[in-house]
Amino acid sequence: MSKIYLIDYFSTNKRSFYHSCTTFSKLLFFSSVLISILLTHSVPFLLLTIAILSILIKLSNLPLRFLWKWSLYGTFFAVLFAISQLHHGLHTPLLTILKAFSSALSTLLLFSTTPYPKIFSFFNKISTLLGSSLFLTYRFFFLLLSDFENRINMLRVRGLYQGGKMNAIKNLSRLIGQIFVNSIDVSEKFYKSLLVRGFTGKFYCSEKEIFSKNDLIVLLLALVIFINMVVV
Repeated sequence: MSKIYLIDYFSTNKRSFYHSCTTFSKLLFFSSVLISILLTHSVPFLLLTIAILSILIKLSNLPLRFLWKWSLYGTFFAVLFAISQLHHGLHTPLLTILKAFSSALSTLLLFSTTPYPKIFSFFNKISTLLGSSLFLTYRFFFLLLSDFENRINMLRVRGLYQGGKMNAIKNLSRLIGQIFVNSIDVSEKFYKSLLVRGFTGKFYCSEKEIFSKNDLIVLLLALVIFINMVVV
């Protein structure tokens, strides 16, 4: 089983100031960071955002190397897109890669510090469709990464880099095609398995959260990041 599933373990068994923040505060911080990442055209700002997220990860008693590794997996597809942007110079491809990496890192930080039932029950209050859609996307993300990791390991065993760089690129291109084709079948089977187990698209969380000074710190940090994005 892929170690990506440790994210659920981190969210429920680790303890830190960030874990103790309310779901609302962490979602607001995540939204602020994500919007700033998507809107910015500054490489220094993205590097600063990655540094802040990395510090938060360490303060949250989470393994920084582990989360960086899985953020890089998510960035792999952005690298392929960035290659097609090289004719624009180095700034645009670098911007694409850093945006993908920082977005993935912020997402992993959120789910590593907040049990997913809390997150989806929050969205479920807004819309049942929204809550169930995000839940299915989240679980399918795990399945897709696990499949990607297994197939990469299989290619390495069979000689991924033998035959030169061009052969490696061809193998990786076939790998991406196989993953996307297989993802359709996996997603259908996953959804049907949930229906068999009684899934109705609703989420419930009975635990009451209390706003504290830690929430205030997180919200102020979110505001600082957003303002910094506007200034830079």
